[in-house]
Amino acid sequence: MPKANVLLSWSKDRSRAIAEAFRDWLPDVVHGVNVWMSSSDLEKGSPWLRELTDQLASSAVGVVFVTPENQHEPWLIYEAGVISRAVPERRCCPILFGLRPTDVTGPLGQFQATIWEKADLLLLVKAINAKAGEDAEDEARVTRQFERVWPELQPKIDEIMRRASPAATRPSERTLLEELLEVVRGLRHSTDRHEEALVKLGREILAQRAPGGLSLPNIVSTPWTLGKPVLSWVDGQLVERPPGSDALGQGRQPRRKFQRRKPPPDTKP
Repeated sequence: MPKANVLLSWSKDRSRAIAEAFRDWLPDVVHGVNVWMSSSDLEKGSPWLRELTDQLASSAVGVVFVTPENQHEPWLIYEAGVISRAVPERRCCPILFGLRPTDVTGPLGQFQATIWEKADLLLLVKAINAKAGEDAEDEARVTRQFERVWPELQPKIDEIMRRASPAATRPSERTLLEELLEVVRGLRHSTDRHEEALVKLGREILAQRAPGGLSLPNIVSTPWTLGKPVLSWVDGQLVERPPGSDALGQGRQPRRKFQRRKPPPDTKP
């Protein structure tokens, strides 16, 4: 039975360098899998897209190397999506470098990520070993192998991460402000739709109840209707006042004055 495939997905220079170091290191820890990476395992002259698609569809595990500069790269997201949708039992496993899980947004945020830390990486290695099927090794043995070769991987990755990252690694203050503005605009548009629905409901209520001669209080300007036409029932008709008008002013139904009735005098037979 062939060994299970582990596909390494990368994008941009730092991610590629990390993936190459991981490709050379993983077989010394997990012996029951084949590690495949496009930059080194695609043969010259081969139809690369077809071969890559076949590898994506047949890999038991896809390890995605995510850095601050590549987490929104379309090709990285595409490969992660193909791996996760091919078969439910397959796993897409992002490893975060220079990021925390809360920093990851978009499609990659839906996957349980691994942080670049020794303890968390050991858990990922054990999960990869479990996908090896009949070739899976005892966890205690995998742990011993991990402890033996960990000192070889850590300094390589740390050196790669010390390289200067692109200037666009983190969004600028202007970008954050623009994103915040878009959110506020979206909330405002949503609020406008709710205001329109409330005004429409008010019209329907007044149209149904007022013609019967029942005097209703005016619909006054409230915090959510400021800047909107104000509905009022005036002299038997439904009218809209311009924004800022005093709905409690003109046309207000006068209050009726009620006087306490005196009890009738006692009448003696």
